[in-house]
Amino acid sequence: MKRTFPAVILLLALGSLIHFSGCGKEKCGCDSETKFHVDREAGELYMENEEYGYINALYIQGKFTLCNPEDVPEDIRDLAIERYGQQYPEPVVVYFSGEAKDDCYKLYNPYAYYLYDLVLTEIENAE
Repeated sequence: MKRTFPAVILLLALGSLIHFSGCGKEKCGCDSETKFHVDREAGELYMENEEYGYINALYIQGKFTLCNPEDVPEDIRDLAIERYGQQYPEPVVVYFSGEAKDDCYKLYNPYAYYLYDLVLTEIENAE
């Protein structure tokens, strides 16, 4: 009994570690599992540069950081970057679709429930 008890505890601890670690699955970020699909929502696109942009959704609560900003059409991207460079940045109103994933900041701040990463599948200018 004395030898099996530590072995059982060790196996339980190891099993728990493997279960909660996710065995290599990403828990957040662009490569994580899709939390929900966004289908043709209206939003305000802000692009600081060609490599970073985000969309504030207008009718659902969420700020979506773009995982693939290079997929934004050049005319929309250039307009958004131009407007972002102003003293008071103005958005480009767009319709967008994609796969929403948990933003990693949520792991550290539970109040950041509205932050998502978005793998963009479709975007069009709504102006």
